[in-house]
Amino acid sequence: MAKYRGRLQRRRTRKGPLPFRYVFLLTFVFFIFSTAAGLWIINKAIEPVLMKYAENETKKVANTVLKNAINQHINEEEIDIRELVYYEKDETGDVKINKYNMQTINRVATKTLGNIEKYIKYVSEGEKDKIDYPDLELETDTETGETGYVFTVPLGEATDNALLGNLGPQIPIRFHMIGFATTEPTRSIDEWGINNGWLNVDVMATVTMQVILPFTTSEVSIKQTIPIISENINGDVPQFYNNGSDASPSFEIPTN
Repeated sequence: MAKYRGRLQRRRTRKGPLPFRYVFLLTFVFFIFSTAAGLWIINKAIEPVLMKYAENETKKVANTVLKNAINQHINEEEIDIRELVYYEKDETGDVKINKYNMQTINRVATKTLGNIEKYIKYVSEGEKDKIDYPDLELETDTETGETGYVFTVPLGEATDNALLGNLGPQIPIRFHMIGFATTEPTRSIDEWGINNGWLNVDVMATVTMQVILPFTTSEVSIKQTIPIISENINGDVPQFYNNGSDASPSFEIPTN
C-alpha cells in the first residue's frame, strides 16, 4: 500500500512541457511588447534629429518669406523722406529739430506686415511656386486633403551615427508649417564725426513659424530689419572738441 502511494505521488508531481497554445500565446505577447518598446526607443532616439532637419527647412522658408516681402516692399513702396521726417534748420542750414511722422511710418509697417502674412499663407497652403522655394516636395493626404511638406532623411543619418552616414533607405518625413508675423517701426540716430548723425528709420519684422511633426511640434523665429530711410544729417559744430572723450576740455586762460 505504501509503495502504491509513493508511485501515485511521483506521478502527480511530474510536469510535462506546456501545451503549444500556451507557448504560442506567451511568445506572441512577448513579441508585441518587445516590438512596441523597440519602436518607442528608436522614435525617441531619432526624433531630435528629424526635428532639427524640419527646423532647418523652416528657417530657410521663413527667410524666403521675408526676402519676398522685402522685395515687394521695395518694388511697390516709393517713400519720400519728407513724408516721414520733418527738419527745422537754422540760418546756417544745420538741423535744429527733427520730427517723425509716425502715422506714415506705421502705415509702412502695416503694409509690410500684410505682405509677410500673405507669403506665410502661401506656405501654410503649400503654394510653394508663389514663394519661390522649389526645393521642398509637397504631398496631399488622400483622406484629409491636407497638404504637407516632405523631406527625406537617410536611416543612417537619422540615427545620428557618423559611421553609418548616408547608409540605409531614405525615410520620408511629412510636416506642416504655420506661422505669424509682427512688425515694429524703429528709429535711431548714430552720431559720427563732430556734428554729423546718421538717421535710420527701419521696420523690425519677426516671422515665427511652427513646424509640426507627428506627435511633436516646435517653433522657429526669424528677425529681419527692413530699412525705410537712411540719411545723414548735420548738426551744430561744438565750440570745444575733446577728441570724442567725455572728460572736460583742458585749456589755459592767459594771465596777461
